[in-house]
Amino acid sequence: FTFSMDFLLVTDDQTRVTQSLEQQALNTVPLQTSQLTGAVVNILPGSAYLATPYRFIPSVRLARAAAAPNAIYLVTAPSAVTVTSNADSGAGTLRNAIQNIASGGTINLSGINNQNITLLSTLDINKNLTITNSNAAPNVAVLGGATAFNASNVRVVNIQTGNAVTFSNFTIGNGYASGSSARGAAILNAGTLTLSNMKVQNNQAQGDAGAGGTPDYSGAQDGGIGGAAQGGAIYNSGALTINSGSIFSGNKASGGVGGSGAAGSQKNSFPNGFGGLGGIAQGGAIFNATTATLSINTATFNTNNATG
Repeated sequence: FTFSMDFLLVTDDQTRVTQSLEQQALNTVPLQTSQLTGAVVNILPGSAYLATPYRFIPSVRLARAAAAPNAIYLVTAPSAVTVTSNADSGAGTLRNAIQNIASGGTINLSGINNQNITLLSTLDINKNLTITNSNAAPNVAVLGGATAFNASNVRVVNIQTGNAVTFSNFTIGNGYASGSSARGAAILNAGTLTLSNMKVQNNQAQGDAGAGGTPDYSGAQDGGIGGAAQGGAIYNSGALTINSGSIFSGNKASGGVGGSGAAGSQKNSFPNGFGGLGGIAQGGAIFNATTATLSINTATFNTNNATG
């Protein structure tokens, strides 16, 4: 990333203190400024600090084109946000709402009825959060790509350790995870996740192919082992509860093919290398790790498969 900043050189005898959001929340600015002589405090919207002298800063303009919008510093994060745009990022989007909402808040997808959100990168969740659709039917889909089982797609959601998250009444689909250990194409869950009336469909965890063997002076090498795939839809290493109305369909975990053995040399009596083993596949819909907990309270599973 490149950051560009414009600075105004000020030559006077004043000391200025600009409080951070963390300082504002802890109300440490008064103590800090009391130790300075002639301090001018720059305060952001919503500050409880009203002593003098101070300067109120409503917004900060980004160092971009003159037409660029102001970057507003929010003091109190909202506890409820309605998504109004189905774009991947920017104002009104699901990604923006996740980034800016207060921990424990609720995001409602009702503002984008009958629309799909096609992601360009995974949604990372590192706070307690509820994402729901207040409409009667789950008519909003959050997708890892425009089509199912496409290597250009992305995992849809990554829930980090220690966070309690609830999803209800929408669809998660077309997620894709690959690698030597492909896990959770729709959701990688290390927190506490509850799903209610959700559709989780057409996601794929695909293990990488094993490397091909190469000849050496003593004989041809064997091919590499194919990558493992665990959890075509969900890889759960935390706590997962699936409530009534949720449907898992068309999800797939596919082990990678083994690599080809290298050809030997008949002239030098070098044997051929063996082909590598194919990768294992576990949990077409859900893989539950050894230390994880899973509770299913009436749900439907169909056409999910795990193929080594």
